[in-house]
Amino acid sequence: MLRTFGVFLVIRRKILLFSLLLSGGLMTLLAYQWAYEANDQEKVEFQLHNAEIVAQELRRYEKSEYTKLVTIPTGIFIESFFFENPVVFNITGIIWQKWSPDLPDSLEPGFVLPEKIETADTYTADLIYEETLDGGEKLYGWYFEAHIRQAMDYTQFPFDHKKIELRLLPKQWQSNAVLVPDFDSYLKKDLLADSFGIDERIILDGYNLTETYFDYLRQSYDTNFGFPDYVGSDEYPELIFNIHLQRSVSNAFIIYLFPIIIVLLLLFGTMLTVTSDAQKRERMDFNISMIIASCSALFFILVLAHVELRDRFITSPIVYIEYFYLLSYGAIFYVAANSYLFCEARSGMIGKLLAFEDNLLAKAAFWPSLLLAANFFTYMSIYD
Repeated sequence: MLRTFGVFLVIRRKILLFSLLLSGGLMTLLAYQWAYEANDQEKVEFQLHNAEIVAQELRRYEKSEYTKLVTIPTGIFIESFFFENPVVFNITGIIWQKWSPDLPDSLEPGFVLPEKIETADTYTADLIYEETLDGGEKLYGWYFEAHIRQAMDYTQFPFDHKKIELRLLPKQWQSNAVLVPDFDSYLKKDLLADSFGIDERIILDGYNLTETYFDYLRQSYDTNFGFPDYVGSDEYPELIFNIHLQRSVSNAFIIYLFPIIIVLLLLFGTMLTVTSDAQKRERMDFNISMIIASCSALFFILVLAHVELRDRFITSPIVYIEYFYLLSYGAIFYVAANSYLFCEARSGMIGKLLAFEDNLLAKAAFWPSLLLAANFFTYMSIYD
């Protein structure tokens, strides 16, 4: 009796230590994954933060294509932003252009958002001011609202970070005109270090703003769109206003992960009721049908939450947090199967293993197995 009790204490101590080590490893991996995703955002060759950098970029294109570009200073200020679905976001704000008297008469003030979804309800661009500045330069400003469709990667949810790209083209996009940032209209001194061009009070549901900047997308096309003299076929500089967002991890964990943890705790509590002791069975009202019913109820709860999550990212492959749902399904099956076998398997190797110390081995393996699996798929998601 004392020897059996000693074995029980040794197993419990080792399992507890192993589970704590796995828990610490999982927390370390999660913290590293969050930091890794934050620093793994796509880097650009140049962030356009002054006129010299812009001129350098345009000279490189002019030299390679033997084309003289006409520049149009353009600025943007974002007033609201939200995701309508995983691949479409709504954005509103003001876009302005400074129009020099030296610009060719063939050009007209205006802009094009090439990735917008244009319908009567999803896009507006209204001219709200037109002024004449010193030297005869014209200033035009438009209030716009647009729905932009853009591919997004959600596979690391809730550790994903978003790079929103708002592509801007001149109204006569087929010409040799190119938009350049109107740096003089931004009051912040260091545009490379500070976020600019966005309302500081903007509401970003579930996200935090990390930075904004201009850069050029060197876009190439395999057509001239019917224009014999089209100059934009090969790495033509298209102005982009970038917004980098960092997801608030705490919200996603409270909504999605905490219910899973509660379900797993309830499963483990259900498993602890599995016993061959008649007095304990009567006191805890243990029977296999009750355990199967409890597992079914917990499974139903998880499926509803999982379906809601999958509907949210219907266009995305499996996202990171979904692995916890799959892990929970496995845990539910494990508890149900173990309870059934404990009641039915009275002989053979399985029966002996389950009978040892009242199902001790199966109970002791519950948390280490889950934590080991969680460590594995977290590691794979980081280094995949």
